[in-house]
Amino acid sequence: MHVNETQLAQTKAQLANTEKLVIAGSVPESNQADLEAQLARDSANLITAQNNVTLSILQMKALLNLGFDIPFQPEIPANIGSIPLPSLNEVDPEMVYSASLASNPLVKADSLSIKSYERSVAAAKGAMLPTLSLSAAIGTNWANNVNETDITTGRLLVDTIGLVNVSGTDYKVIQPRFEPGSRKTPFGSQISNNFQQQVGLTLSIPILNGWQLRSNYKRAKLNLYNQQLTRDQDNQKLRQDIYTAHANAVAAIQKYNAASKGVDASQKAFDFATKRFNLGLMNTIDYITTQNNLFQAQINKVSAQYDYIFRMKLLEFYRDQKITL
Repeated sequence: MHVNETQLAQTKAQLANTEKLVIAGSVPESNQADLEAQLARDSANLITAQNNVTLSILQMKALLNLGFDIPFQPEIPANIGSIPLPSLNEVDPEMVYSASLASNPLVKADSLSIKSYERSVAAAKGAMLPTLSLSAAIGTNWANNVNETDITTGRLLVDTIGLVNVSGTDYKVIQPRFEPGSRKTPFGSQISNNFQQQVGLTLSIPILNGWQLRSNYKRAKLNLYNQQLTRDQDNQKLRQDIYTAHANAVAAIQKYNAASKGVDASQKAFDFATKRFNLGLMNTIDYITTQNNLFQAQINKVSAQYDYIFRMKLLEFYRDQKITL
């Protein structure tokens, strides 16, 4: 958008100068008409650029999950050339790949998955081995309705068991007996009397389910092998992406250098064309064409510069998992 604003300002300045020359009779009125048409096109291009900026901000809000009614203005560096960029030697693709293996989240996830599958294989293998189990248990119980004999609360009773007649007189035959009392068994006595303990030793040898356990073991090994293949595939994809990013960065640098030279050449051509146009030695169509060539060269340079910065920052992200501005 800044390039469009500069282009519009240049066209306005040239139109103002041409109007003076037309009044003085130095150039024909057609030159002024052509510049007025160019001014209209430049104004339309500026409006289009401003609308593109608005749409880009809306897309950025959507990506950041921000409300569309929230004010948001991207910060544009005053001098994008001052953004720190690593040199190509610092982002050699093989060096970046080695650094990325230690910090890339996907690589770490693959490594943890492999460790998990290795534990599963070990567990499945262990399930096929005989198991010896040792068990032990102790226990006791208590109830509030259990009674015991208590002689301290007993009583002496006399039972008549028969009669004996002596000289015509009946005498009772008695038998004394002791009836003990009862009381609730104390808690401690119940715990002690009912104390139990046991020890068990169990040997389990898998026989009938041995084939199922062996299948589980082979399935666990297959899962581990598949995860290892996934890791190798992800690492290969990561290496390919890094080499592709490096190749794109090299191409972006070359494109930016070529665009910079194109701006310099177009600026010189425009400066000469302006002098010739002001002297009446160039027609308006050729002058506008030269001006548009400069305008397009400037756009190409800005686009190439941002693309170059993005490509280098992408390599920096692969290397460090962060981006510095």
